[in-house]
Amino acid sequence: MRAQELAIAAGTSLPTGATDATAAGALIDPHGQLGAGAWGPFAGLHYRYDQGDWTGYAGLSWRHRTEGSSFAGSRYKFGDALLWSVHGQVLLARRVALDLGVDGRDARPDRAVAADGTITAAVENTGGTVWSLAPGVYVDAVAGLWVFVRAQLPFLKRLDGEQDVKPSVTAGVQLLAW
Repeated sequence: MRAQELAIAAGTSLPTGATDATAAGALIDPHGQLGAGAWGPFAGLHYRYDQGDWTGYAGLSWRHRTEGSSFAGSRYKFGDALLWSVHGQVLLARRVALDLGVDGRDARPDRAVAADGTITAAVENTGGTVWSLAPGVYVDAVAGLWVFVRAQLPFLKRLDGEQDVKPSVTAGVQLLAW
């Protein structure tokens, strides 16, 4: 009734953001677009401990951002970030689990290079640290197909400049095939 797992993860996000995306005739800021317009390689280490109806999880990863094209020949680099999570989960019934944890992110400021080569070492109002309380509920809907709802409720925010992070809710499905 006891299991331990250690995993190493690596991958990348793709440069899917279009530099000339518009809405109502106005260019859309890169922060509001799907993807970052550049590669985003990441690497991480994850640990899980199961015993009976209890599970503990800890994860740590680093995301590096490459520089991508932006408006009118300029270039933009989203800030690199350290991401981490520590969670505990209890199986209340055969098909229902409650999760509670803390998620954190420490991001460097973004960087911009104008078309004329002028470099902005740290873009205003980007970067900083956020820690969030992260409660969740998981339900085994059908034979290993779990439906979940998770929230992130920021309780520590040390953000650079004038920016804010509000609570968020994520819902999804997860297939556990043994």
